[in-house]
Amino acid sequence: MRKNRRTIAALMACVGLAATVPAQASNWVKAESKHFTLYSLNSTQTTRAYLVQLEFYYQILSRFYALSPQDEQTLPHLPVYLIGGRSQLTTIWPKAPQNVGGFFEGCSEGSGAVAIFQDDYIRHTHDAASQDENTSQTILFHEYAHDFMYMHADGAYPPWFVEGFAEFYSTTRLQDDQAVIGMAFSQRARWLLSSTSTTISYEDLLRDSWRRPHSDNDERTGAFYAQAWLLTHWIMSDEARHRQFDAFLKDYRKGDDAVAAFEKAFGVPVKSLQHTLYIYLDHMTASVYRFKDLAQPEVKVTAMPKSADRLLLLDAADRMCTYGGSDRPRLLSQIRDEAAKFPDDDFARDVLGRAEIIVGDEEKAVPIYTARIATAPDDAEAHFRLGQAWYLMTMHHTIAPGETANSQMEKARAEMGKAYTLDPQNAPNLYYYSRALEKPGEPPSDNLITAALEAHALAPMVDTYALHAATVLIRGNRLDEARAVLVPLSTNPHNPEQAAWVSGIIAVIDRHATREEVLAALRTGPEKKPAEGK
Repeated sequence: MRKNRRTIAALMACVGLAATVPAQASNWVKAESKHFTLYSLNSTQTTRAYLVQLEFYYQILSRFYALSPQDEQTLPHLPVYLIGGRSQLTTIWPKAPQNVGGFFEGCSEGSGAVAIFQDDYIRHTHDAASQDENTSQTILFHEYAHDFMYMHADGAYPPWFVEGFAEFYSTTRLQDDQAVIGMAFSQRARWLLSSTSTTISYEDLLRDSWRRPHSDNDERTGAFYAQAWLLTHWIMSDEARHRQFDAFLKDYRKGDDAVAAFEKAFGVPVKSLQHTLYIYLDHMTASVYRFKDLAQPEVKVTAMPKSADRLLLLDAADRMCTYGGSDRPRLLSQIRDEAAKFPDDDFARDVLGRAEIIVGDEEKAVPIYTARIATAPDDAEAHFRLGQAWYLMTMHHTIAPGETANSQMEKARAEMGKAYTLDPQNAPNLYYYSRALEKPGEPPSDNLITAALEAHALAPMVDTYALHAATVLIRGNRLDEARAVLVPLSTNPHNPEQAAWVSGIIAVIDRHATREEVLAALRTGPEKKPAEGK
């Protein structure tokens, strides 16, 4: 959906900082605030306005969650890429489905959100509710709502509520002290109002049994998102229903049947729920809130070096692990070729160093980051990546001249320990530090487990961190804690095969099995979809 270009005047008043422009400037700009780093091909004004909106959005979610100052201290920056179109999306994610306009991805190397900027500008009207629908902002708000929910969740939520929550807040519109919450996203509303749209029974939605085995059905997926949004909106728009939802969650988290728990909490027969919700849809309204004391965000905008035009999106792919096994050599080759064109550029060297560690030859990264630390001793990322390189070399039995496996692992621990001192919110560093603390044949130390749990706490949507934290807790015979880490994975709507596998592990823990039996269940691995054509 394309919109007319419009200027953004009033939002600029709160962040009137000049952009720093290097001599060899890129088309990309980088905007940094308290909670986000936004990369954008748009003007400084547009980029700054989007980042201001993201910060206001964070503050509003925080109000609804009643976050404390202590909660604020545990939040890492989220990288966000506001890109120009489909070709750039597939540069980051080669196998992205055709209808994807944005996504969130996290892996052992990092996390990030991506959205296609579709020429829609944030603009002031006479009030927030009359603003045009802003597609790229809606996508970003949806993805960040997921990240926010997992960061602050006090337990597992059903898959339909995970997506319904993100949809409910994604259309938030902000202007001055106004926030409009619960606007309908046109795509979802059209689906619900069309007589030809697929629908899912609410019994299947509540029990998460609507998926067809080994099938990716866009029609059913579209129905899931639309109906999950409508059900969540019905709950979130009424305080009494919100309290009923809390009662439902208690029974749901105990393992009660979702349909029985819903009917008990809400007093609505699930067989009549569709009728109830369609009556609600006919009279649905959004809620308007006024926030007189939102903090004006500070934003720093800088132009990136010329090398970013060739390397930024490839680096995003590298950090978010979006290239599968057969595509990884191509990613590495592209990064090596492009970095070679900028031999004196620090950004290009950093991208190359990360690529060598993540998909290439980690030994080649050692001189890159050793040189960086010599000139920038407080560069936390450089210390982490150098430690990661030493760790992976040791694990891959690559021993540098004059080193031993033990000396390399000690260097890995020392560098990652230094990185933690400089930046305690770097989740990949904590994850690899935890791995480096492992000693064959020994139970996990308290420091190892703490590092694993901190990585998971900083990036709870990254399955790798959750599974690692659960594994070391199980090895340490802390099964109840491991169960708590695993439960959110068991309801993840984006990975049903893994969710089923994790549910099986939880079932083993619940029958008071031994540590060895739980570890055996952990080693089975999730069921995989069969390859195409089989």
